[in-house]
Amino acid sequence: ELRLLRRIRHPNIVLFHGVLAYKASGENLLACVLEFVDGCNLCEFVKQRRTSGDFDADCRQLAGEDEDACFKVHEVKLIGDVCRGMCYLHGQHP
Repeated sequence: ELRLLRRIRHPNIVLFHGVLAYKASGENLLACVLEFVDGCNLCEFVKQRRTSGDFDADCRQLAGEDEDACFKVHEVKLIGDVCRGMCYLHGQHP
């Protein structure tokens, strides 16, 4: 898996930089070193955008004033980004 992660380059996937092997409490442990992404996880991001009103503004910008279309457009974009990342990963061969 580490060899595969080393090759992955995609805008919708956090970049893998390397691995740190260390010993703690007599156990051999590994820690992945990943690209720093400023912010929060997806669920918190959507919750924050909805609370601040930015989510609605994003939707109106993408879909006009139709409220139902607004939410659908924004959710489809988020889901599309996730799907593009997953399709890329599934297309990789170890």
